Amino acid sequence: MMNRLAEKGLRLEFWITLTVVAVLAGWQLRALERAADDAITTQAEQAAAALRSALRGMHQVWLVQGQPGEAGPLETPPQLGLQDGLKWWLRMNAAGWPVDARLESDPQQVAGAEPCERLWQALWASPALRYAGKGVEVMPIEDGCLYRLPGGDIEYRMSAGEVSLKKQN
Repeated sequence: MMNRLAEKGLRLEFWITLTVVAVLAGWQLRALERAADDAITTQAEQAAAALRSALRGMHQVWLVQGQPGEAGPLETPPQLGLQDGLKWWLRMNAAGWPVDARLESDPQQVAGAEPCERLWQALWASPALRYAGKGVEVMPIEDGCLYRLPGGDIEYRMSAGEVSLKKQN
């Protein structure tokens, strides 16, 4: 009789322990998922802040250079496959905010690229439409550009140089 009670007690302890472990594992998985989502959102926030900073920097260059139609050059560091870094010139609007970019070596613009794509390439000093190893979807919008990244959409309004982030849920 005592053995049966001891067995039932051990079974009960086993099931209680298993239940507690399962609840803790589920809680940890949700916490890990939230942390991964937070990391993606943080990357989008960092991209928006960096874009805002780059645009303000070019606005200051425009002011220092006497408010020309183009400001620059922005030089990219030498990369694999390139002998020299690239030099980008930014076309500015009347308020002094970038609206397009061109390579110094290609005054006729980059073939097939849209102004918003060229701006991203120039400001990030990269020929690729990527950020933090992830692809960036680029769309022109009224008065600006929309850059869709994992974690959020960055809007750049050219008339006022405003950058905003709409986080994805």
